[in-house]
Amino acid sequence: MIRSRINWLWKVDQAATGIMVVLAFLFLGTHSSALAQQSVTTANARQAVVSGPRVVTVNNLPHRAGQTRAGWTAPRPHNGLTDAQWKQLKARASKLPDPNGYGATGKAFPGPGHAPDTPGPFAEGGPFPGQDEDLSCSGGVPSDMALAVGQNHVVQVVNDCMSIYEKLTGTLLQGPISLNDLFSSHSIPPNNNSQFITDPRAMYDFVARRFVVTAIWEDFPHSKGIILLAASQSDDPTGPWNTYVFGVGTTGQCPDFPTMGQASANDPFIGAIYIGINIFPCNSDGFIKTEALVSNTVLFAPKGPIYAGQNAFSSYEAFDLKVNGSLVDTIQPVNVSEWGQKPRTEFAVSSFNINFGNGSCTSPCNGLVIWSFANTLFQAGTPGPVITSSVVSTPSNYVLPADADQPTPAGKPPFAFDNSIATNDTRIRV
Repeated sequence: MIRSRINWLWKVDQAATGIMVVLAFLFLGTHSSALAQQSVTTANARQAVVSGPRVVTVNNLPHRAGQTRAGWTAPRPHNGLTDAQWKQLKARASKLPDPNGYGATGKAFPGPGHAPDTPGPFAEGGPFPGQDEDLSCSGGVPSDMALAVGQNHVVQVVNDCMSIYEKLTGTLLQGPISLNDLFSSHSIPPNNNSQFITDPRAMYDFVARRFVVTAIWEDFPHSKGIILLAASQSDDPTGPWNTYVFGVGTTGQCPDFPTMGQASANDPFIGAIYIGINIFPCNSDGFIKTEALVSNTVLFAPKGPIYAGQNAFSSYEAFDLKVNGSLVDTIQPVNVSEWGQKPRTEFAVSSFNINFGNGSCTSPCNGLVIWSFANTLFQAGTPGPVITSSVVSTPSNYVLPADADQPTPAGKPPFAFDNSIATNDTRIRV
């Protein structure tokens, strides 16, 4: 059984017409100029499709009981490979040489160049037990988890289960409740093997004092998926939440592996929730695992109308973000969470992964893509989003990691999730 323990700190460090798209070639230092010169980045933007809101009070939702063992296996992050192909690739990864020559030649890793960081003090109350995957509203493994820490509360989401704790004492105030219940007014049915909520993400907005939760609902029988988004109406997550759904892709395309970040709620140009999504072909049987990434998207969900529970509003999304003609994946927006942080653009970062390094970086990859999203809020008379980007080199190369196999604990059945840590690939997510 996978069990979690919460450690928390006080500080938590029209279709493309008329949309301005900028290709950027920035040269950041002599070490990165060669990489920047040979890299061409492109992106597009358009209006997003959104419906809502539905107002749901968490206090009114039923609590779900625990169970002995979760009953279904959530799909791994998709990458255009079958399970057998992915297993073979990960086996090869265990034999790949160090991409930077450390270890094999006896050369020491240079280290960070400064003394190790000392963890800050825990807030009063210290760590406390959190929920795990053995919950009836979860019903799946592995235990994808999200955590948001506010002024007085902690919100934890594991797969499809959300629990709310008192920050000072660790007392469970509400939950576990099912995200299916939270979004039930959007006609989201209970989970099953072909329709289910997965990949939750959560954050706290310290400026507006709101909790935000997002997840994916996969609807394989209809060959589609949607993005679910909920925001609390105050800093008390046990009260009412505004819930929305965002369309993504077309029929035959399903979302996977979302990321989430935010800009300041007070910013009139970029004050939005940013959600990155990978999009893959799908049908009634699920993801078509032999077909590759077909698109990517970053939703610009405006905080103002979402927090106000506005019934109709317009928003934008970026899509088809590429480097040298190849789609990047897993674009991670930054989380601007403090009063003093007021950049005039929302930044995001992506590594090279699925479409690079001979596929999944089985050959060494180097570099990061820094994306900039400006003017992302819908305002009449403006040109719309401005997207710029820069490819910068990294001090070290990186390759597809091998899985971290562990001995099966005594008395435990030899399930894969008990004795192996899935290291996935080279994507970035925080």
